Amino acid sequence: MSKYSPAWPHGDIIKAFENVYVVRGSNITYFADTRIQHSRNMTIINSNGDLTLINTVRLNEEGLRALDMLGSVKHVVSIGAFHGRDDAFYLDRYQSEFWTVHPEKKAYITRCLQDNNALPIKNSHFFMFKNSSPAEGFIYMNNQEGIIITCDSIKNWVEIDQYFSEDTAKMAISQGEITKARISPIWLNATGVHKADFDYLLHLQFKHLISAHGDVLKNTAYEDVKKSVEQINR
Repeated sequence: MSKYSPAWPHGDIIKAFENVYVVRGSNITYFADTRIQHSRNMTIINSNGDLTLINTVRLNEEGLRALDMLGSVKHVVSIGAFHGRDDAFYLDRYQSEFWTVHPEKKAYITRCLQDNNALPIKNSHFFMFKNSSPAEGFIYMNNQEGIIITCDSIKNWVEIDQYFSEDTAKMAISQGEITKARISPIWLNATGVHKADFDYLLHLQFKHLISAHGDVLKNTAYEDVKKSVEQINR
């Protein structure tokens, strides 16, 4: 049996901004004997031919050929509390440098992310949610008038896509997960994050959001995220 998760169905690599790409694929997990299947995104940053992968999603052979045409994978960045199942596949395949918020992943660690760390991406920094346990943070890119890259902290599922199972789609709709710039109570409860943890994010200037879940949110991200933060009750 492979030590890697399979390459589940996914779409094409799409250009979101100059040198910033996103590919959407599937994720399958089990919770309390319930099969959960929904979509997730990997973000790819091209820095003069050196690629950084954020929120990894394993690609099939055709997808890997398309990835290799963009450049050489040099860095894998893991910013989420509950993502990372495909990190090892890319780290082994490309012998790339690993940047992570989880120091317990000792087999691959080369860089342990701390709050306000510079990243191998021009004009970019990583910021930690102070109270998050397990650890989670977000990336700020100071270009295109500001881009925020998140994992589970802020989702942007605005519709059910092809990678959802029917049962998971119904559950997500009933829980209010299918909405713009969603800060889920499920994630807040799982991490212990408070409303005040978003204060620093809202002090940054940004117009766009790229999440591990949902569509790229362009132009109105700051206003939409601010509204979502205001709705947090803790």
